[in-house]
Amino acid sequence: MVKFKGRLGIVQYMPLKPDKRWLKIWMLCTSHLGYTVNFELYAGKRDKIVRSGKGLGYDVVTHLIKPLTIKGHELYVDRFFTSVQLMVDLLKYKFYSCGTVMPNRKHLLPEIKTLKLKIPNESQTFQNGKFPNLFCTSWVDKKQIFMLSTNTKNELCHVNRRKGADKIEVLCPRSFAVYNTHMGGVDLADQRRKYYTVARKSSKWWMCVFWFLLDITINNAYIIQHTTNYPQQKR
Repeated sequence: MVKFKGRLGIVQYMPLKPDKRWLKIWMLCTSHLGYTVNFELYAGKRDKIVRSGKGLGYDVVTHLIKPLTIKGHELYVDRFFTSVQLMVDLLKYKFYSCGTVMPNRKHLLPEIKTLKLKIPNESQTFQNGKFPNLFCTSWVDKKQIFMLSTNTKNELCHVNRRKGADKIEVLCPRSFAVYNTHMGGVDLADQRRKYYTVARKSSKWWMCVFWFLLDITINNAYIIQHTTNYPQQKR
């Protein structure tokens, strides 16, 4: 998101945020480093994203991954983007994925839409015969959450949770564990961009986009330098 207070048709209004007017930018980033791989300014029907009729979230993801020529990547997305259609199509092109999902999404089993789990750390996994590599798992952390994944099996693992001042181990579906580990690359990129931004106030929307481009260029350059410039051994 890029802050912009001027008048423009593509500005997004978010009443719950301190700064309520923003330019929306879709981003694809690496999970651990926050390296920006691709991005696209949201401009409604006037942007470069081809509409397929399968939903905006589907179209955004398939547009952003076009530069990825090497297959086998794992994609982590939030519930705005997650759908059965997206994950099945990604798997056809050798992209594995994982993301939170709303239980009323199209193509999910009817049992998922009515499932109500209430016991803490209780979980249940569903597998559709039409999509054998796609798992839908529901787990109760603080509340019931649903996860779609094609990059994990139906298995449990141990994760640490805080209970007061103590840490305890609880059983958690593996899809939730890997999602919590790897989801957050875009947030990391945004955090670094805001810490060291070169942006200045401007009434021109394209200047705000230019500052954004400069910020992510600086962040990407730092990541490349930091990961490739190994310390020299002392003689």
